[in-house]
Amino acid sequence: MYHLARLFKKTAQSTFAAILASFFLMTILPSVSALAENPPFRPIPGPIPSPIHPQPDFQVSPICAQTCNNSSLFVTFSTKGSQSGNVECPTHPQLTTSCGAYACESNKKNCLATCNSISDCAPGFICNPQNHTCLIMTYSCSPDQHSVLASDGAIFDCNGFRCSAGQCRTTCKVTDDCIDGMNCKTDTGQCVY
Repeated sequence: MYHLARLFKKTAQSTFAAILASFFLMTILPSVSALAENPPFRPIPGPIPSPIHPQPDFQVSPICAQTCNNSSLFVTFSTKGSQSGNVECPTHPQLTTSCGAYACESNKKNCLATCNSISDCAPGFICNPQNHTCLIMTYSCSPDQHSVLASDGAIFDCNGFRCSAGQCRTTCKVTDDCIDGMNCKTDTGQCVY
Protein backbone atom coordinates (compact mmCIF):
# COMPACT_ATOMS: atom_id res chain seq x y z
CA MET A 1 0.00 0.00 0.00
CA TYR A 2 2.83 2.30 0.74
CA HIS A 3 4.15 1.96 -2.81
CA LEU A 4 0.71 2.67 -4.22
CA ALA A 5 0.47 5.90 -2.25
CA ARG A 6 3.92 7.06 -3.42
CA LEU A 7 3.03 6.33 -6.99
CA PHE A 8 -0.22 8.28 -6.60
CA LYS A 9 1.70 11.22 -5.16
CA LYS A 10 4.27 11.26 -7.97
CA THR A 11 1.66 11.16 -10.68
CA ALA A 12 -0.66 13.69 -9.15
CA GLN A 13 -1.16 16.58 -11.59
CA SER A 14 -3.30 18.77 -9.45
CA THR A 15 -2.82 20.28 -6.04
CA PHE A 16 -5.91 18.45 -4.84
CA ALA A 17 -4.40 15.09 -5.74
CA ALA A 18 -1.19 16.01 -3.92
CA ILE A 19 -3.10 17.05 -0.80
CA LEU A 20 -5.13 13.86 -0.94
CA ALA A 21 -1.97 11.78 -1.30
CA SER A 22 -0.36 13.53 1.67
CA PHE A 23 -3.45 12.97 3.78
CA PHE A 24 -3.44 9.28 2.85
CA LEU A 25 0.23 8.89 3.72
CA MET A 26 -0.03 10.71 7.05
CA THR A 27 -3.31 9.38 8.49
CA ILE A 28 -4.76 6.29 6.89
CA LEU A 29 -1.61 4.36 6.00
CA PRO A 30 -0.15 4.32 9.56
CA SER A 31 -3.48 3.04 10.89
CA VAL A 32 -3.58 0.25 8.33
CA SER A 33 0.02 -0.69 9.12
CA ALA A 34 -0.70 -0.77 12.86
CA LEU A 35 -3.71 -3.04 12.34
CA ALA A 36 -1.67 -5.42 10.23
CA GLU A 37 0.91 -5.69 13.00
CA ASN A 38 -1.62 -5.81 15.93
CA PRO A 39 -5.03 -7.14 14.86
CA PRO A 40 -7.83 -6.19 17.30
CA PHE A 41 -9.05 -9.78 17.68
CA ARG A 42 -6.77 -12.70 18.25
CA PRO A 43 -7.88 -16.28 18.56
CA ILE A 44 -7.76 -17.74 22.06
CA PRO A 45 -5.13 -20.46 22.24
CA GLY A 46 -6.36 -23.86 23.34
CA PRO A 47 -9.90 -25.17 23.76
CA ILE A 48 -12.75 -22.81 24.59
CA PRO A 49 -13.65 -23.22 28.26
CA SER A 50 -17.18 -24.37 29.02
CA PRO A 51 -19.41 -21.95 30.96
CA ILE A 52 -19.42 -22.38 34.70
CA HIS A 53 -22.83 -22.82 36.34
CA PRO A 54 -22.57 -21.77 39.96
CA GLN A 55 -24.36 -23.92 42.47
CA PRO A 56 -26.56 -22.15 45.01
CA ASP A 57 -24.87 -21.85 48.39
CA PHE A 58 -28.05 -22.11 50.42
CA GLN A 59 -30.26 -24.93 51.60
CA VAL A 60 -34.01 -24.88 51.94
CA SER A 61 -34.76 -25.10 55.62
CA PRO A 62 -37.53 -27.31 56.91
CA ILE A 63 -40.66 -25.74 58.35
CA CYS A 64 -40.48 -25.67 62.12
CA ALA A 65 -43.81 -23.91 62.79
CA GLN A 66 -46.94 -23.28 60.75
CA THR A 67 -50.17 -21.71 61.95
CA CYS A 68 -53.28 -20.40 60.30
CA ASN A 69 -55.41 -17.63 61.76
CA ASN A 70 -57.98 -15.21 60.30
CA SER A 71 -57.51 -16.63 56.78
CA SER A 72 -53.74 -16.06 56.89
CA LEU A 73 -51.05 -18.71 56.93
CA PHE A 74 -47.90 -18.02 58.99
CA VAL A 75 -44.83 -20.16 58.29
CA THR A 76 -41.55 -20.24 60.22
CA PHE A 77 -38.48 -21.99 58.81
CA SER A 78 -35.72 -23.41 60.96
CA THR A 79 -32.35 -21.65 60.91
CA LYS A 80 -28.86 -22.42 62.09
CA GLY A 81 -27.81 -20.38 65.07
CA SER A 82 -25.02 -17.96 64.14
CA GLN A 83 -23.08 -18.65 67.33
CA SER A 84 -23.98 -22.22 68.25
CA GLY A 85 -24.54 -23.75 64.79
CA ASN A 86 -27.57 -25.55 66.21
CA VAL A 87 -30.89 -25.63 64.34
CA GLU A 88 -33.29 -23.13 65.90
CA CYS A 89 -36.88 -22.09 65.33
CA PRO A 90 -37.26 -18.29 65.28
CA THR A 91 -40.07 -16.78 67.32
CA HIS A 92 -41.52 -14.78 64.40
CA PRO A 93 -42.74 -16.27 61.11
CA GLN A 94 -40.72 -15.48 58.00
CA LEU A 95 -43.60 -16.04 55.55
CA THR A 96 -47.16 -14.80 55.79
CA THR A 97 -49.61 -15.50 53.03
CA SER A 98 -53.34 -15.12 52.60
CA CYS A 99 -55.66 -18.09 52.30
CA GLY A 100 -57.56 -16.10 49.68
CA ALA A 101 -61.25 -16.94 49.69
CA TYR A 102 -60.85 -19.79 52.19
CA ALA A 103 -60.71 -20.04 55.97
CA CYS A 104 -58.16 -21.97 58.02
CA GLU A 105 -58.50 -25.68 58.66
CA SER A 106 -59.96 -26.59 62.05
CA ASN A 107 -56.50 -27.69 63.29
CA LYS A 108 -55.18 -24.16 62.47
CA LYS A 109 -52.23 -25.59 60.51
CA ASN A 110 -53.24 -24.90 56.86
CA CYS A 111 -55.68 -23.07 54.62
CA LEU A 112 -58.70 -24.95 53.35
CA ALA A 113 -58.87 -25.63 49.61
CA THR A 114 -62.59 -26.50 49.37
CA CYS A 115 -65.72 -25.63 51.29
CA ASN A 116 -68.87 -27.34 52.56
CA SER A 117 -70.36 -24.35 54.40
CA ILE A 118 -69.87 -20.61 54.75
CA SER A 119 -67.66 -21.19 57.80
CA ASP A 120 -65.06 -22.76 55.44
CA CYS A 121 -64.75 -19.43 53.62
CA ALA A 122 -62.94 -16.23 54.54
CA PRO A 123 -65.01 -13.23 55.64
CA GLY A 124 -66.76 -11.68 52.65
CA PHE A 125 -67.03 -15.00 50.81
CA ILE A 126 -69.74 -17.68 50.64
CA CYS A 127 -69.59 -21.39 49.81
CA ASN A 128 -71.03 -22.65 46.54
CA PRO A 129 -72.26 -26.14 47.54
CA GLN A 130 -72.39 -27.41 43.94
CA ASN A 131 -68.65 -27.15 43.27
CA HIS A 132 -67.37 -26.60 46.86
CA THR A 133 -65.65 -23.28 46.06
CA CYS A 134 -65.76 -20.04 48.01
CA LEU A 135 -67.14 -17.12 46.02
CA ILE A 136 -67.10 -13.46 46.83
CA MET A 137 -70.21 -12.31 48.66
CA THR A 138 -72.43 -10.17 46.47
CA TYR A 139 -75.21 -7.82 47.43
CA SER A 140 -78.26 -6.70 45.49
CA CYS A 141 -81.41 -4.73 46.19
CA SER A 142 -84.76 -6.37 46.86
CA PRO A 143 -87.39 -5.80 44.13
CA ASP A 144 -89.17 -3.18 46.29
CA GLN A 145 -85.79 -1.49 47.09
CA HIS A 146 -86.52 -1.66 50.85
CA SER A 147 -83.62 -3.98 51.72
CA VAL A 148 -80.29 -5.47 50.65
CA LEU A 149 -80.10 -9.15 49.71
CA ALA A 150 -76.77 -10.89 50.34
CA SER A 151 -75.72 -13.86 48.22
CA ASP A 152 -75.63 -15.99 51.38
CA GLY A 153 -79.38 -15.41 51.85
CA ALA A 154 -79.14 -12.72 54.52
CA ILE A 155 -81.53 -9.76 54.24
CA PHE A 156 -80.68 -6.31 55.61
CA ASP A 157 -83.48 -3.77 56.05
CA CYS A 158 -82.67 -0.23 54.87
CA ASN A 159 -84.78 1.42 57.63
CA GLY A 160 -86.79 3.67 55.33
CA PHE A 161 -83.97 4.52 52.93
CA ARG A 162 -84.06 3.21 49.36
CA CYS A 163 -81.57 0.50 48.35
CA SER A 164 -79.31 1.50 45.45
CA ALA A 165 -76.62 -0.62 43.76
CA GLY A 166 -76.73 -3.26 46.51
CA GLN A 167 -76.33 -0.77 49.36
CA CYS A 168 -78.72 1.04 51.68
CA ARG A 169 -78.56 4.80 51.45
CA THR A 170 -77.71 6.39 54.80
CA THR A 171 -78.97 9.92 54.11
CA CYS A 172 -81.47 11.48 51.76
CA LYS A 173 -81.43 14.64 49.69
CA VAL A 174 -84.78 14.16 47.93
CA THR A 175 -87.89 12.07 48.63
CA ASP A 176 -86.87 9.55 45.92
CA ASP A 177 -83.99 8.53 48.24
CA CYS A 178 -86.65 7.13 50.62
CA ILE A 179 -88.92 4.09 50.20
CA ASP A 180 -92.50 4.61 49.01
CA GLY A 181 -94.68 6.33 51.61
CA MET A 182 -91.79 8.16 53.28
CA ASN A 183 -90.49 11.69 52.71
CA CYS A 184 -87.02 13.15 53.01
CA LYS A 185 -86.50 15.65 55.77
CA THR A 186 -83.74 17.55 53.98
CA ASP A 187 -82.46 19.49 57.00
CA THR A 188 -81.53 16.20 58.77
CA GLY A 189 -81.13 13.88 55.74
CA GLN A 190 -83.59 11.39 57.32
CA CYS A 191 -86.52 9.54 55.75
CA VAL A 192 -89.69 10.12 57.81
CA TYR A 193 -93.39 9.24 57.54
